[in-house]
Amino acid sequence: MFQAKSNRLDGKVCMVTGPTSGIGREVALELASLGAKLILVGRNPGKCEQLKRDILAKGGGAPEIIICDMGSIKQVAQAARQFLDLGLPLHVLVNNAGLLNQRRIETDEGLEQAMAVNYFSAFQLTLSLLDCMKKSAPARIINVASSSYPLGKINFENLNFERSYGPIKSYAASKLATIHFTRLLAKKLEGTRVTANVYNPKMIYTNLAVSNNEGPLVKFADFFWKRIAEPLEFGKVTPVFLATSPRVADVSGKFFEDCRQVPLKKKALDDRVAKRLWHRSEVIVNARSGSDTPLEEGVINIGILGAARIAPFALLKPARSILGVKAYAVAEEYQPTEALQEFAIKHDIPYTYPRFDELLQDAQIDAVYIPQPISMHAKWVLQAIRAGKHVLCEKPLAANAEEAQEIHDAARGTGLVVSEAMHFCYHPMVDRVKEVIASGEIGRLEHIDASFSAFLPFNDFRFNYDLGGGCTIDMGCYPIGFIRAVTGMEPEVVSAKAGLHGDKIDRWMDADLQFADQSTAKIYMGMRSRKVLSVSMKIIGERGTIDIVNFIKPELYHRLVIKTDRMKRRETIYGKSTYAAQLEAFVRAVKTKTPILTSTEDAVKNMRVIDAVYLKAGLPVRGS
Repeated sequence: MFQAKSNRLDGKVCMVTGPTSGIGREVALELASLGAKLILVGRNPGKCEQLKRDILAKGGGAPEIIICDMGSIKQVAQAARQFLDLGLPLHVLVNNAGLLNQRRIETDEGLEQAMAVNYFSAFQLTLSLLDCMKKSAPARIINVASSSYPLGKINFENLNFERSYGPIKSYAASKLATIHFTRLLAKKLEGTRVTANVYNPKMIYTNLAVSNNEGPLVKFADFFWKRIAEPLEFGKVTPVFLATSPRVADVSGKFFEDCRQVPLKKKALDDRVAKRLWHRSEVIVNARSGSDTPLEEGVINIGILGAARIAPFALLKPARSILGVKAYAVAEEYQPTEALQEFAIKHDIPYTYPRFDELLQDAQIDAVYIPQPISMHAKWVLQAIRAGKHVLCEKPLAANAEEAQEIHDAARGTGLVVSEAMHFCYHPMVDRVKEVIASGEIGRLEHIDASFSAFLPFNDFRFNYDLGGGCTIDMGCYPIGFIRAVTGMEPEVVSAKAGLHGDKIDRWMDADLQFADQSTAKIYMGMRSRKVLSVSMKIIGERGTIDIVNFIKPELYHRLVIKTDRMKRRETIYGKSTYAAQLEAFVRAVKTKTPILTSTEDAVKNMRVIDAVYLKAGLPVRGS
């Protein structure tokens, strides 16, 4: 048995949930006998008062009682506020409340009861009290798990066990979730002098599965359970050890049995699952906590329509470093469920949906990012607008100018931000080139040569006409957009010639443009051509030139050379990631209701040029 005398808790404040029976009662009595000021959080007022009398009878100080049903997230939030109103420090938090149900019971808040009591309540209470514990440090958080956790499974599509419920399935899942929570919490608490550990009480005789169940089977199980389980008083040893022993003062994120660290099974060590579970749990408890703002105030929650390869680079990575935005959900209709789940876990996305329209129906989602093939853009941008969502859509906004115009008309007057993801526009190099041209340093604009090419395999979706394929629409939108941005003029397409793959796909395209001031431009675009890789532009004026290497992702590397009859200089225009700058601008536009640079109006103008190139080359516009 634990030797209490060597580890006094005089002057310390300890909170115990589920304290009126079983291990919780034993722990509460032991901590009180060590001199701790107890905070008892239980649902039965009569039993809490009886425990208070027992503590006083044993010479302990008078505990504070907070009445709370740990199956109610709203009551847990209220209990936390009630404690904080006391103005006390908090040195030890023992999340002990737990149950195991014979049949599935759903709480008034729509949660499966065992998951609510065993896991979500501890998650909610702990995070609500965390600032207080940091101020009270050194402090300790002790969570209770079970040796059954390897039998558990974190199924993000069935966290409430609406399907295939089983008492052990639910119980084991809640304990596995508790371990994930404790491990990740410990990492977040590094350097705060607040520790978090979890323990297995082992086979202790309690009323865990008896008090809230009924029938002959329960009585039969209880009969044998009494005979094989260890006495109740043994159950307090490890949690009291974790609450008091100097040996574990600096130990955090570990799993204990019999006061010893025990290695965890592999399934409890997946940080990706832990992070996703944390995010999902935040959403679940905040939505039920009684707050006027169910999700984090000021945060824009983005849903992703498609688990595309571009999404991590264009949205997910920058979102992690930008305040005020969170990747909240992802939907996927064209990949297996396993691939969708893996994508969500890998990128810490709390929610997944098997259908795009289901994601759009989620009221917690403020905006959507659309990285689908071009042929699908207009359909889902329009549906997102009808659902009241802000939209960031991968370039180009639509398959043709008519579709882009339909989007522009639909968005007008809604107050929604609908933006085309022409990310290069957000690098300061664009403004610098525009400034040099406008200054007259190179004289009157005469001609622009632009080239953007790469070498793609023929099985790439960009070679599929039905998906909106073709190098002009997919790659050419960049140089066309850049030229329009720096000149401030809309070009007329004079001629165009294409190299074909099949009947309709332009694997390369040469286009000649002319502006109203009689200046001209030639654009070469290729995704399978003689130019394996080219991202360059030469702007020619009557008195000088501007040479640009890499006008699309200049933050990776670029060269800007300005040459006139009298001088030659190189400039490096520093800027952050174009994807990050684009997302920041989108978030700012949503929050401040200010115009966005890459607007639907601009997208329509760019698409008109792309359509004209196709028609001059004798090819159909995409989507026709």
